[in-house]
Amino acid sequence: MQKYGDQIDADAAHLIAARVAIGDDELDTAAAELQAVSKQDAPIVQRHWVEVYQRRGQLDEALKTLAGAVNQTDAPINGYRCASCGRASESWSGYCSNCHKWDTCRAATEVAAASRA
Repeated sequence: MQKYGDQIDADAAHLIAARVAIGDDELDTAAAELQAVSKQDAPIVQRHWVEVYQRRGQLDEALKTLAGAVNQTDAPINGYRCASCGRASESWSGYCSNCHKWDTCRAATEVAAASRA
């Protein structure tokens, strides 16, 4: 495992640990893992925070955070976007009919995160 340690994205590891903790209803652990993520404004991080807040009964905070996640991108949260031209779509396609390029369709959150990096 140590051989591949430099290839592991720390934010992704924290998100996975947070997801597992949420699934186990260990909300304090999930919150600690989410706080360790460097890109707090990423919609996927905000969606995890929404779930933590919701399970804690902090519904106002959950709604505020969800609104922030939705406003990060004009594409559906679970939608797709062409990494080349930015065309939004609700389903994955290997070809973008807008810019006529192949293999540019990515998860909208992935494209949004890459544009902020």
